Amino acid sequence: MSLDLTGIVNEQEFYTQHYLNAILEDDLKDVFSQWTQRERREEGYKTHHEIVRMAGDVSNESAAHAALMLYKAKALRAQGLHTAARDTLTAALRRTRDRSRDLLLALRYERALVYAELNQHMRSRTELEKVYSQDVEYEDVGALLGISS
Repeated sequence: MSLDLTGIVNEQEFYTQHYLNAILEDDLKDVFSQWTQRERREEGYKTHHEIVRMAGDVSNESAAHAALMLYKAKALRAQGLHTAARDTLTAALRRTRDRSRDLLLALRYERALVYAELNQHMRSRTELEKVYSQDVEYEDVGALLGISS
């Protein structure tokens, strides 16, 4: 498994970037693997509950943390906990410096879906427009905006 570690910066060059990437990938590989296996094995509440439990009170300290927050928000949305999902995504989007474009697109897209569930359609559309302006082929954003290709 190869993780996209774009945006994770080695400050003060204590380790080489290659070494840092290898450590992070090894550290996070098991967590992502467990989540993927659980998603494949189980459906519904139990899986989503477990993802939220495993993510805990994660904060947006790095790109890896923001990715964990995305997983957590998706699980919260799947459980119908839309306000909690929105709050998690908003916290993940507070720090965008040194975050990969793909991660930011995923966070914005997910937040657009949550806003729609909360009947905040203007906010949803705003997020979708931001995603569309970055990548016109991202997921089904064009269809959600009513743009025919």
